Amino acid sequence: MDRGQSLRKPSLGRALRTLPVALLLLTGVSALASANAVTFDIPAPPSHWGAPYGNVPGDPMFIENSIRLHIHELFLGGAPFFNSCDIEPAFGGFGTLRILHYNNVNVEYDFSAVPVAPASVSFEYLDQGGRENIMVNGAGPPIETLTMAALSGSIVAPGVLLMATAVATPVGTMGVVTLFGPVSDLWVGGQEFFVDNVRMVSPGNPPGDLVCDRIVDHESLPLGTCFGTCAGNVPGDLVFTEDGIGVRVDNFELGGGPIFNVCRVDPTFGGFGDFHIMMVNNIDMVYDFAALPFAVGKVTIEFLDQGGRENLQVNGGTLYIGDLDTVVPPTPEPGIDFFLTEAATPSGLQGTITLVAQPGSFIKRVRLGGQEFFVDNICVGSRCDRLVDNESQALGTLWGSTVGNSPGDLFFVEDGIPVIGEWFTNPAGGLTFNGARIEPSLSGMGSSHVLHLNNIAVGYNIAAVPLAVAEVSFEFLDLGGFENLQVNGGPLYIGDLALAPAAIAPGVTFSVATTAVPGGVRGIVTLLGPVSKVLLGGQEFWTDNLCVNGEAASGTPTLAALPARLSLSPAQPNPFNPRTAIAFSLPSQGRVRLTVHNLRGRLVRTLLDAVQPAGTHQATWDGQDDLGSAVSSGVYFISAEFNGEVQTQKAALIR
Repeated sequence: MDRGQSLRKPSLGRALRTLPVALLLLTGVSALASANAVTFDIPAPPSHWGAPYGNVPGDPMFIENSIRLHIHELFLGGAPFFNSCDIEPAFGGFGTLRILHYNNVNVEYDFSAVPVAPASVSFEYLDQGGRENIMVNGAGPPIETLTMAALSGSIVAPGVLLMATAVATPVGTMGVVTLFGPVSDLWVGGQEFFVDNVRMVSPGNPPGDLVCDRIVDHESLPLGTCFGTCAGNVPGDLVFTEDGIGVRVDNFELGGGPIFNVCRVDPTFGGFGDFHIMMVNNIDMVYDFAALPFAVGKVTIEFLDQGGRENLQVNGGTLYIGDLDTVVPPTPEPGIDFFLTEAATPSGLQGTITLVAQPGSFIKRVRLGGQEFFVDNICVGSRCDRLVDNESQALGTLWGSTVGNSPGDLFFVEDGIPVIGEWFTNPAGGLTFNGARIEPSLSGMGSSHVLHLNNIAVGYNIAAVPLAVAEVSFEFLDLGGFENLQVNGGPLYIGDLALAPAAIAPGVTFSVATTAVPGGVRGIVTLLGPVSKVLLGGQEFWTDNLCVNGEAASGTPTLAALPARLSLSPAQPNPFNPRTAIAFSLPSQGRVRLTVHNLRGRLVRTLLDAVQPAGTHQATWDGQDDLGSAVSSGVYFISAEFNGEVQTQKAALIR
């Protein structure tokens, strides 16, 4: 999370397409479609099942995207009921096109025939009364609940965490349920209950399936809708608003004067986009994020280029005219980084634009246009739920063998994420543990302080934060040698980071966008899925802004294990000047007191005295006492008190 931002409700439904604005304001949820989904939008006669139509429990319904559906009894007070379910049109802002109405039945979604097992499954729901059931992987009997939100934070099957959101609307309670973990079979049902967009996210999903807090995917616009000269618009007109994002039309510039033609909502083709896409013909589209209830830190835009030139402008700054890959610099505006991926396809050059705001900067407006150009899925997110940007560490701080560290040592903790020293493995299998150092940003990569890795690796223990993680990204600069990347203890990748495999670990997908710089390459890596640990190493390698997004567990621990007792880590760095970081972990929520004493036992500073949630936390001591005066050089004792237990570590201040 950027310093100075308020904590938002993190993204949960990374596999969802669209939700009503009221729901999005509560949950911060929206995302692109996953490759395997049940949307109920395919022709699937019959459109109703159950006892009135001659079915019996266990009967098959239909198959969509290799996912098999069967109808079963609903359980109320342990007693089975078996009525009916029907496919109906979407209504009241819920669902897309067609939805499934449950009337005292359960529906089973069987994922066993899907080629790649899901890492998470999510669905949208509308509750108009009564009770609901859910059962995962046959861990029965079905769980009975008054509301899906009442189960949020629960382990509903071995290794499966349920997170749910809910918001009251005029047509009932709407929400999203996401199941994090290996789901092979799902039962869900209710009384006056509706479901849509049952989606799974797996390593087989395309790298474009990104986490979005808001999305312009053109699904709210009828096919054929036209803006520009065809509709009598003039440059600057607001032509539509989707997901709270206002979209205007503006002049297209070729360098010889403005052109103002048309844009139109077309059906997807050639594997580009999802359902509805926007054709852009000699006109610019301006996406305004100013009205959103959060500061935008990341924007991705999918595009298809069939010829001509393009326009790109960020925050009203320089307007770049020409091919995106040649005219747009790595930093098009101060504090904004630009990344581009593109590949030739039979239908044209397809790619993704990624704009990332450095800490302290935000993306307020994007202007984009072209000639034979198509766009879809303008995906908008706030910066991070947790962020390791290395700003808490002083420039020049060094870790590694030269200062007496060993593999497994805690280097520092930032935003609750411990950073641990690890072996670096070269292509021949040799192990090195050289040095890591905090240095100023260079070649446009990162912001202020960055971490230089020289034949060493670091492990980011993301499991220490109370999030059900959906996405992790980090920036890097590679000026030579090989890299290491390992996710969740899976296979260790050794080689050029830009060539790492998409299926980097079970349930986690890797994608990368790069930009050439003198002597090497800079880029941004995105890991989609339930990431608990990232090991990253290099030789002439720099990294910054490790960004974690996920769903907060509302005080309930995630699948990551918590410590059995209070744990106080050694101060880092130690010795220190002028400040040091102190990490501690709690087994449960409670009051913790963190204090500093001198060699005579006198209290020098109270760093913390407050109730904290379970998990790992960090405090910083700046070498001052409680009156704000600098203390002298010497050895000090840092103590943590929790539930009657006290742990103490030494720290040496050298001025």
